Amino acid sequence: MTGHTQPPITIDSHLEQIGLFLRDCPKLILEWSLSVRPRHISDQERVTCWVEGVQPGDFAAVSQLLTAINAPALVLQQQQATLSTAIRQGISVALTNNQVEWRLYLHTREPGQGRDQYRSYRWAEASDVQMDSYRFYFFPETPEGDKPLDLVHPVFAAAAAALSQHDRLTKMSGFWLRSRAEQVLQVDFTFPWHPPLAEFAPTLQALCQAINAPADWLTHYAAYPIRHLAFSGHNKEPAFTVYFSAPVPGPWPTTLAELKEIVSQQGQTIHNWLETNLFAHVPPETNQPNVAVGEFYDTQHLESWRQVLGPNLHYHFGLFETPTVSPAKASSEFRVSRSEFPEFPQVPPSSPEFLPFPTDESAAEVAFERAVSVLYPFVPERGRVYDIGCGWGGPARLLLRDLDCRVEGITASRTQFRYCASRGLPVRYGDVETTLPAGTFDCMLLLESLCHVRDKLRLLKVLRLFGKKLIIRDHCQDVAPASLNFGGSMVMNSSNELRQMVEQAGWNIIHWRNRRPESMPSVAVWHSRLQNIPPGDDIHLETLRAFCQRVLSCGPEWATANPLIECVAE
Repeated sequence: MTGHTQPPITIDSHLEQIGLFLRDCPKLILEWSLSVRPRHISDQERVTCWVEGVQPGDFAAVSQLLTAINAPALVLQQQQATLSTAIRQGISVALTNNQVEWRLYLHTREPGQGRDQYRSYRWAEASDVQMDSYRFYFFPETPEGDKPLDLVHPVFAAAAAALSQHDRLTKMSGFWLRSRAEQVLQVDFTFPWHPPLAEFAPTLQALCQAINAPADWLTHYAAYPIRHLAFSGHNKEPAFTVYFSAPVPGPWPTTLAELKEIVSQQGQTIHNWLETNLFAHVPPETNQPNVAVGEFYDTQHLESWRQVLGPNLHYHFGLFETPTVSPAKASSEFRVSRSEFPEFPQVPPSSPEFLPFPTDESAAEVAFERAVSVLYPFVPERGRVYDIGCGWGGPARLLLRDLDCRVEGITASRTQFRYCASRGLPVRYGDVETTLPAGTFDCMLLLESLCHVRDKLRLLKVLRLFGKKLIIRDHCQDVAPASLNFGGSMVMNSSNELRQMVEQAGWNIIHWRNRRPESMPSVAVWHSRLQNIPPGDDIHLETLRAFCQRVLSCGPEWATANPLIECVAE
């Protein structure tokens, strides 16, 4: 009898098998990778297909494929258990030492929860399934203070440090951590604008030299747009991987070579469109990072702030049902030219000239939540919201709870960043004036935060590029000239200047309202709560104390001079 030689295992045959089940899925992303290890590179070992959807039925083809390849029972159970919350699932096949390893990626989002969950299951044999978890962080660091250069294999630390200074990468992107049993296995830099590999050729050349790996592939793939660059963690063999991926709307590729070309063409199309239609219109920066604002909002006295702001730490003016300051009355009692604008006198805590405020603490909390809920008609349900100056995350929690929005916050305060992250809220640490939104948003929210921005017009122009709707509630200064205020953290402008800037940035205003009258009891609430906190070394807290005393001495006059403008634009 003549023996039969088993045909070699190839990626092409498995790609064809995957295509039998997934080729008709409406939203597909295809990916291939090039791995670089000491004395070895491979660009023929792995492909992944991502299926995106919003209904459990969108992933039926993934279920059928898993059954066809005899996936382990645990994998089948996990895929089925997450169908109701799935937003993306991926199937990957990799060849290692002529052995096939399958991988299932599950990306889920629980309704009303801030943070997505992302896991993978890997198996070469049914009896050995390994589960990894993934977590994404924006630059520069994790909430625990870990930076990429601290987490990669030491041989890659210099490269990770250099990439962490890359202008566009740090402005709008971040890094994934793949972990198993709390150990970081991989640090993955992500490039959402699909830059050509040639842009990073010097860095990749140095990496190849550092681990004694071939580098001739750099020339061959120079024009290919990259999507990720991943480094092994501390306790792994020094290796790095370049990932190439893009949405594929056309026919299913029959070979890996064909897949590479399709992904390259689609990646180049995306890159060119973004460069022409987005990045070319981003105005140049006029400011360095505003470190002072972040330091002002940092605090070591969280419990004191909880006493002042309430259990949910809503750091914004509440909206009370019955205004305590009549705009007409205030206007008739306070007529003064800019040149005659007086300094408000300081008053001692015992001054009787306080505005009325609710004695029922629950009524005050309702008012602080109402400041967010009155905006719900303008916020699309389940929409993607960019909460600029997110504070302690109070508005984000309400938008998640009530509208099931995907909220992404940004704060210049490391303390607030860490607090929000500890509550499971997606948040980035940075200055909104020197970063860019991470993608497009259904709604951009600036709840009493635009007053901290120095170049407001530039920011409004940037947001116009990335957002469909703009919601602002801003402190304005209509009687005094533009100035710094509130401990020097606020750059005050008039309400007329605000309107002009919003329109000049290309937005169309559809709603405009002064919320100051119904917000005024907030000052009395804060002042009352501050009486239970002795003066201390928290500069921000003491600034708020002085502010409350000052406003309470002449509430109607201050309310007229300083409207709280609510603006919605599209």
